[in-house]
Amino acid sequence: MTTEKKLYLCEQYAHKLWALGMGLGQEAARAGSFGRGYAVVAHETRILADNLFEYVTKARFEGENPELFNEVTGLALEMFYLSINTELEVTHVCDTGNEMATNKAVVVSAGMLRSIAIALIELGDSSFLQGKSSVLAEITAPLTSTHKSDNYLRFSIGGVPFVECISNVIEIISYRGFCTDGGDFIAPRGMKLPVLNCYKKFGLTRKASETDFQPTIIVHPDFSKFIEGNYDNMYAVMVDEMDDGAIISSQIGTPVTAQGGHALMKFTRECWDAVGGGQFQFLDWGRLIAE
Repeated sequence: MTTEKKLYLCEQYAHKLWALGMGLGQEAARAGSFGRGYAVVAHETRILADNLFEYVTKARFEGENPELFNEVTGLALEMFYLSINTELEVTHVCDTGNEMATNKAVVVSAGMLRSIAIALIELGDSSFLQGKSSVLAEITAPLTSTHKSDNYLRFSIGGVPFVECISNVIEIISYRGFCTDGGDFIAPRGMKLPVLNCYKKFGLTRKASETDFQPTIIVHPDFSKFIEGNYDNMYAVMVDEMDDGAIISSQIGTPVTAQGGHALMKFTRECWDAVGGGQFQFLDWGRLIAE
């Protein structure tokens, strides 16, 4: 595919992204007090559209450049994580007991955002998709819970699969050049958060594609006690690349003993059987940060 063709496609995706941001803004307005998070998503979607338009304009003036589409991969990853954050926001709203039709519309929008992101990743760096680490699909231990189902974010650290309750996950962010030599703290949007870098702490290898964007999840061990503006006990946890099905809904099962010799095993607070004889483990963030 020629460079001009790629730039044309980027421009078309930017138009779609802008329209998607406007649609999300309308859904946020319909949601009223529940729509504040949706409004943030709409705003960030429009910013990404503007950045993509600006990139296309700049690239056309620069002409042929072997590094031309590196920036596209970065923008696409931001879109990809924003789509997951959108689903997180929907789950948080639904946890309040609100089942408005807007939630369903926003889920559809999140899917569209993900589709645009993947299309852009294929234009800029298809090796990212090929190098994704695989994670287990479903929790299947015998049921003991009275709940119908619970929602989890699944991820891996050093190739070991973990899950965390959605209610404890604030958002997913990514940093360029952050990787394993990052600092002790980060400050996204003014939040000064301690970085939990298990790769550096335990000498783990990041199981992901060759990219300088480091996925990081912001977690709070008990979000029900979170007071806005107070970031105590909130951590930025560096993880492997997220996959397309990062959020799963599954019924709680019977606890089992954690198996395997990985360095994080002793910090497991809970463990459940999973498909294929593997396990999903929940990490004790407080113990990890104190180690």
